[in-house]
Amino acid sequence: MIRILVLTLIAVSVTTLTDAQTQMYRVTSASGVAGSTQTVSFLTDTAGPLDGWSFGLCHDPTVAAVVSAALGSDAAAVNPVFTSIETGLTGGVTVGSLVSFVPPFTQLLPGQGLELLVVTYQLVGAPGAISPLEPCGTLGSPPVALLQVVDGVETIPAVLSATLEILAGPMFIRGDANGDSVVNLIDAIRVLELVFGGIDPITCQDQLDSNDDEIVNIVDVIFLLEVAVLGTSVMPSPFPACGLDATDTGAADCAQSPLNCP
Repeated sequence: MIRILVLTLIAVSVTTLTDAQTQMYRVTSASGVAGSTQTVSFLTDTAGPLDGWSFGLCHDPTVAAVVSAALGSDAAAVNPVFTSIETGLTGGVTVGSLVSFVPPFTQLLPGQGLELLVVTYQLVGAPGAISPLEPCGTLGSPPVALLQVVDGVETIPAVLSATLEILAGPMFIRGDANGDSVVNLIDAIRVLELVFGGIDPITCQDQLDSNDDEIVNIVDVIFLLEVAVLGTSVMPSPFPACGLDATDTGAADCAQSPLNCP
C-alpha cells in the first residue's frame, strides 16, 4: 500500500515519458567468503535534478540474502518526504522515494555516483558462486517500476549491473599454528618448533606466517608474542575468524584448509 502511494505521488508530477541515456542506475560489486556480510551501494548518474525515483535491485537468493537496506548518503541528505524500502521479497529489494511534493520544492541535485541506497547481504551460497546484482523493475506486487522523475519528467534510466561473489580457496586463521581457533602463547611455541625442525611441517604454512611477509621464520614467533602476550601488534587478516589470504603472493602457502576452518 505504501509502495502504491509513493508511485502515485511520483506520477502526479510527471509530464512525459523519456528514455534518456544521460541518466543511469548502477551498483557496486562485492565479494567475500561464505557466511560473511557484504555491503553494496546503489548509485545514480543524473544530468538533471531528481524529484523522485523507484527501482528494484535483483539478486540470486541461492547466493545471497538481504540483511538490511537503507537510504544512501546522498538520498538521505535531501531528507525525502516519503520513502518505502521493501526487504522481505524473494530475490531482491525495492525502493520508492519522493523528495518533495509541496512548496518549497527540494530536489536531489545533478551529479555522478550519487548514492541512493545501501544494501547489506549475507553470502549464503557455496564457495565460487556468483550472483548478478541488477537494477530491475520486476519485484513486488504490483512490480516497482525502474524510473526516475528528472525535473518533472519521468525517465527510464540506463542500467549497469554488478556482482556478488563468494570467494573460493583454502581458509585459515592467521597465527593459529595448532589449529584450535585460539591464538595464544602455545601457538608461538608451535611456530618455534616448526621453524627449528622439531616437528613435521603443516599443509597450511600461512597459519604460521603471523606477520604476513610470506616467510615463516623466527620473526613470526616474535610477532605472535607481541599479539598474543604483549598486545603491542595487530594480527593481519584473516583473523580472528577463518578466511582467505588476500595477500598470498610469496613462498608461504596454504595447500589445504586446516580442520578447524571449512
